[in-house]
Amino acid sequence: MSLPVTLRVPAIGARTLAKDFGARGVPALALEEAVPGAGYPADTLDVASCGAPILAVWVPRPASAGGAGSVAHGGKEVRDAAYQSIGSSLAMLKTLRCTRLVIPVGAVFANAHAVASRDEVALNICRRLHTTMLANSELQVLLMPCDGTSSFLDPETFGWIRGELPRVGLALDYGETKAFELQGGPSFDRWMADYDAALGFVCVSDHDGAGRVVLPGCGVGDFGRLRDALGRSRPRVVRPPVGVTFADIVTSAEEADLRFGLAGDVDSWRA
Repeated sequence: MSLPVTLRVPAIGARTLAKDFGARGVPALALEEAVPGAGYPADTLDVASCGAPILAVWVPRPASAGGAGSVAHGGKEVRDAAYQSIGSSLAMLKTLRCTRLVIPVGAVFANAHAVASRDEVALNICRRLHTTMLANSELQVLLMPCDGTSSFLDPETFGWIRGELPRVGLALDYGETKAFELQGGPSFDRWMADYDAALGFVCVSDHDGAGRVVLPGCGVGDFGRLRDALGRSRPRVVRPPVGVTFADIVTSAEEADLRFGLAGDVDSWRA
């Protein structure tokens, strides 16, 4: 198997699951919470003992992000929850010897029901990340659109943020982006055309052509075209939807391998 896999860290047994992936030949892992809003369990750092390189860590959705309010427009409690999520993730990165932090913007920074102005939210993001990035010179911050059309992060807004913080990069989930495109969101091709140079991480997932994200290989995604667009040097990882079984993840990762072809040098993606 040549493609890394996203490990949605379970409440119990993170180390065992990481070992199981290693036994199936998975060359590296990215870490994401198993259930949005649940956070990472206490034994998450045990995955480091399994020897698999960690390519990226997702900032978990703050528990308060599901309710009304936002980091930019909500109260102090809401803002603190989001900043604590980022801070705890930074601590994990250091222990795991990983420098890539993926921030799902719609989940961590904003709730669509409270956001009144994209430029105001973008300004607040810039203010908060500026300090974080100054204090962590090797940190790669990658903003990822999520939550469909409710995420305010579109190509124009990302351009505003990148204009203020040139080190900020972009992460895209192929299946989610294609599904959101069918709901009226910006297309994957638009993102690639506008920000190919900023795209620092790609999640390989699939979509069913009706707006739903599915396991890689179970939908209608054109992995050959995606492979050609990314080349061999762009970091990428198989990202399964929430709630699927280990066996299904392995099967879909193997199928993605067949469709994707050679994925490049995983060791070079660790930086």
